[in-house]
Amino acid sequence: MPRLIVKLREMRRLDAEMTEDVRRTLIAGLFTSAQSLAVGAIAGAVVSAAIALSSGDPWLGRVSVGLCLVGAARVAHSASFRSSGPLSNAKIRRAERIYHAGAWAFALLLGAMFVLALLRSTNPIHHLLAATITIGYAAGVSARNAGRPAMAIGQVVFTALPPPFALLVQPDPLNWLLGVIAVLFFLAMLEITLDTFFATLKTISATEGQQQLATKFERIAKHDALTGIENRAAFKDRLQAALEECQSECDSLAVLWVDLDKFKEINDTLGHPVGDEVLCHVARHLTEAGGDRGHAARFGGDEFVLLVRDCDAAGAEAVASNLLDRFAIPLVLDGVTINAGASIGGAISSQYAADLETLLQQADMALYQAKSDGRNGYRLFHPDMAAQSASRHDMETELRHAMERRQLEVYYQPILDLATREVICCEALLRWQHPK
Repeated sequence: MPRLIVKLREMRRLDAEMTEDVRRTLIAGLFTSAQSLAVGAIAGAVVSAAIALSSGDPWLGRVSVGLCLVGAARVAHSASFRSSGPLSNAKIRRAERIYHAGAWAFALLLGAMFVLALLRSTNPIHHLLAATITIGYAAGVSARNAGRPAMAIGQVVFTALPPPFALLVQPDPLNWLLGVIAVLFFLAMLEITLDTFFATLKTISATEGQQQLATKFERIAKHDALTGIENRAAFKDRLQAALEECQSECDSLAVLWVDLDKFKEINDTLGHPVGDEVLCHVARHLTEAGGDRGHAARFGGDEFVLLVRDCDAAGAEAVASNLLDRFAIPLVLDGVTINAGASIGGAISSQYAADLETLLQQADMALYQAKSDGRNGYRLFHPDMAAQSASRHDMETELRHAMERRQLEVYYQPILDLATREVICCEALLRWQHPK
């Protein structure tokens, strides 16, 4: 008995401390096995009706009618819960209270049926039927409803506790012995209920912990650790899905590639902690400027990309202008004023790009053009940029081989002192003699 009291106290503590998600899972478990609930209701109604009709006792008849009505109401409520879809926490709690009331009412009527059959009928078959259905029901609910132990214990109390008292008031010593055994059975059912509750709660809590850990790792894998926005890999997945959606709906989207101007100077002069604060500040600007249609990502360093759905060239220019206005406002960190300007390059999916890599490449070309034009500005991709980029790439490639091909020559331009007309130094000029 002391051990049982300790378990009851532990049950109350765990029930009070469990998370709302675990509580929802345990409550939902009450409604999962509709067949067992229906079988219990039908069995109780059929047995009680058989005893009432056979004995002709009006009190047993009333209990039989009560069991039929309560059982039908419980089955209907369970079916309604399963078909209602996702529910709020308040509705879940309300459903639990209704289930509790029905379960306790059914258990109380079963216990009353056993007592009435024992006291008002002399037919041993009636006693056997009442004992069988009552004991079977108590044993079943002690495990089935153990996820909500207070309710399961109430069912066991209402079902299994009245019969021992009815047996103990009988003049037959064998009934006394059966009453003592019934009390021991009642205590055993309480132990089973509590042990099942502890085991179920441990399993569900462990599963919840694994799910939370999996969710955490998934977020780490898809989000930038510093700013909290998406990383390159997650952004590409999102952009690919958005492009497929746009193609099916004949719509367009914009990709804005944002690069901070002179960010290295901020890191070198003010330190990396301040630089990290600036990056977080930029991430917030991008998220706010994108609004409901936007998704921001950090590609690494001081490079960010913003996806804006349902956006054409004019819309992209408006978003970029908004961002430049935001970046123009000085940022004050630890008393230090920081001017964090940015260059932005944009590309529209419906204009010149049909796939993810091409769209990103075009936005990057537009960004390069924005930087070449003097930084702190916005440029939208145009096919001429691709030609310029290809020409620049070809020139860089040819220049890398100019030395080994002996295409470089040094010329010296003398500089004269006009007063003395003497050569005071020379300017060295490197000329590239290229075939083209």
